[in-house]
Amino acid sequence: MLTTSKPLDILMPGRKIVLDNVNWQEYQKILDQLGEHRAARIAYAEGVLTIMAPANEHEYYKEGLGKLVEALGQEFKIIVRSRGSTTWEREDLRKGVEPDQCFYIQNESLVKGRVRLDLSKDPPPDLVIAVDYTHSSKANFPIYEALGVPELWHYDAKKKIFQVFALEQGHYIVSAISPTFPQLPIAEIPQALDQCETIEEFRAWIRMHMQ
Repeated sequence: MLTTSKPLDILMPGRKIVLDNVNWQEYQKILDQLGEHRAARIAYAEGVLTIMAPANEHEYYKEGLGKLVEALGQEFKIIVRSRGSTTWEREDLRKGVEPDQCFYIQNESLVKGRVRLDLSKDPPPDLVIAVDYTHSSKANFPIYEALGVPELWHYDAKKKIFQVFALEQGHYIVSAISPTFPQLPIAEIPQALDQCETIEEFRAWIRMHMQ
């Protein structure tokens, strides 16, 4: 277990710590210690707690993908409701995770106006974004599977590889298209992330590549 009341004091950007044999109550206590206003991401499954402080480059690309999703919503007149890096957890599954970005799209109407959601009763986000720069996030995929997140976008920012994963029979498979945005040219997303920074720039890119 941690020996400091402030676990992030030992984390630098791009670094992570992994703690074994953490029970649910200890996990909740650490969440409380860290608070809501922080950059670190947490994942918890089967007694293993991971705390990661993202590097600046990681944040750049996760913001870019988030703006791309918002631009897609605007261009195709689809309501896209961001939930940022909300902590998603289910005590009955003993699992919790914080995505880089997440969105309600198909189920947006079910959560509209809701401040606090309970995944034991409410649907999970329709789309989750996971970006890798210094560390792989694929160890978190089984958590998203267990929570029932139907679509996951994964971007390896160093290798510039973008993939879409769709949930089928409880497991992710690599998908040739985005279930939510089937017109999306998946192979060209890395180029878009290098070229665009604002929502308006992403909207222009969409009009050029998806009409």
